[in-house]
Amino acid sequence: MPGLTVIRLVAALAVVGKLFSLVPMTLALNEPDIMRAPVVDAVPYPSDGAVLALAGLAVVAAALLAAGVWDRLAAGVLAAGIAAVLALDAQLYANHLYLLGLVLLIWAVAPLDARAASYRWLVSIVYGFAALTKLNVTYLSGLVLSANLGTGPVPLPEALNVWWLLSGLAILSVIVEAFLAVALWLPRWRREAVIVGVSLHAGILALMSPWWNLLVFGALMISLYSAFVADPAAGRTDRSSATRPAAAGSLP
Repeated sequence: MPGLTVIRLVAALAVVGKLFSLVPMTLALNEPDIMRAPVVDAVPYPSDGAVLALAGLAVVAAALLAAGVWDRLAAGVLAAGIAAVLALDAQLYANHLYLLGLVLLIWAVAPLDARAASYRWLVSIVYGFAALTKLNVTYLSGLVLSANLGTGPVPLPEALNVWWLLSGLAILSVIVEAFLAVALWLPRWRREAVIVGVSLHAGILALMSPWWNLLVFGALMISLYSAFVADPAAGRTDRSSATRPAAAGSLP
């Protein structure tokens, strides 16, 4: 489905971008004074040479994925690599890396006619789960936002760092994520949902850190919106609704 090409391209770019942080972090695990936190004891820590060789393989696979050549195989190799990283050491875990692995896995294994639907469900699950996990006193009180807002490129004005504003913003963020989990499915609200989603991730990127991780996460999520735009059923609905007034006008 051509409309999903943006997902493939963004995922490939995200893999290459993540290598700049993952490779040094993985190499550091071989230093004698570093603390290790293996997730699966059976997974061996790779040597420095193996890390560099695997990084080179990841670059080749990402290039093939971006070019659309053997893209299923390339996505599968990259998804397996991310799974190995996540199983290697708990210190390498990151939400955006987990999301990237799922995006690649779907591209590798989902049938062509089910790929868009799989990505749509992934978007809803991510936003829905994010909203549900925020339904607690600590987050809704604004304490989490107070500790994180202003740590990004744009500082938070001190006048806005008051509990009632931050609490209101926390409640609004839950509403927004719950809205996105549902509204992207509805043709009537899809355009508004895309605007809200892009604004949400732009605001997070501007006001929070770590900047690069949030950029990868935001870019992946926004690229997944194309699964809704490329929905053939939605297109038929829009076209049929557009032709109904003309058909009605032709009746005597």
